[in-house]
Amino acid sequence: MANKKISELPAISTFSGVEPLAVVQGGETRKATINQVVALWPSYTGDDAPGTGVNILADGKSRVWNHTTGAKSYLITNVGGTYKAVEMATWSA
Repeated sequence: MANKKISELPAISTFSGVEPLAVVQGGETRKATINQVVALWPSYTGDDAPGTGVNILADGKSRVWNHTTGAKSYLITNVGGTYKAVEMATWSA
């Protein structure tokens, strides 16, 4: 998979939380996990579906949604009025 464009990489639908990512901190490239990056996003815990009630986001914004009844967490993003969600298999801040 070396030297491929991002658009050529296979997509994943769930994260375990420990996948490594390359991040830049203080001008240096370092390794971080999905959990470390997700902890920086705002979150909402409750049952309002994305785009309803208090679970509404401005276009282009993301948050972690901890679905109370479903007992699952998702990364949701508002893309032009359409909400996209990626289930997070495990998550801890």
